Amino acid sequence: MHRQDAHLARHTMVSTDTNGQSNRRADFALMLTRMTIIRQVTAMATLQSTIVNTVLELARLVEPNMAAVITWYFHVPIAELGNLSARQLVEQGRTDAVVAFLKAICCGDRS
Repeated sequence: MHRQDAHLARHTMVSTDTNGQSNRRADFALMLTRMTIIRQVTAMATLQSTIVNTVLELARLVEPNMAAVITWYFHVPIAELGNLSARQLVEQGRTDAVVAFLKAICCGDRS
């Protein structure tokens, strides 16, 4: 059992109702639901972090200064992509467009 799971188990298994067994089952089901949600959110955050790191590493091929890359990622609108920043595009699920944009720059094909 994960540390988070054990913490949730300690706090959700206590039942104050007189139905005893029934309430413990409901509490356990609720605990399992919470654990599933926590795992899904953690997986999504990990995936998002991986995506952002990939975009930043590709951007470093264009600009080796990490401070400039971070400023670009968060604040610089990309005209070819609707004047949205790389961060906004990634948040919209348009990472492929950002990656294609960066690859075009690396290949000298930026319009």
